[in-house]
Amino acid sequence: MEQFTTALIHQDGLLIVRAAGRVDHGNVATFIEEMRKAFDTNVKRVIVNMKDVGFLTSVGWGTLLSGASGASKRGARVVLCELNGPVKSSYELLSIQETLRSFPTEQDAIKG
Repeated sequence: MEQFTTALIHQDGLLIVRAAGRVDHGNVATFIEEMRKAFDTNVKRVIVNMKDVGFLTSVGWGTLLSGASGASKRGARVVLCELNGPVKSSYELLSIQETLRSFPTEQDAIKG
């Protein structure tokens, strides 16, 4: 089982979460805990960089959607960036683009 890790970077009133690894049934609890920490901050924007995430379960997607919904209720936004491979494919299949916006690069997400 590949370990899931995150790095939290506070920058100019936003939080960048750089996620790495594979999120599957064996470590989804760690993913949920790390994302909750990020979503519970008082910043107005959370950017989740998915560049180094190789796989994300449906529970992982649910966690991101729940975080985006909670952030929206407090006037904040959660966006994704640098989706790749299977993660990008599942994002597109889920048709969640209106709820959870994605940007091609981290810089685009910062500007967006």
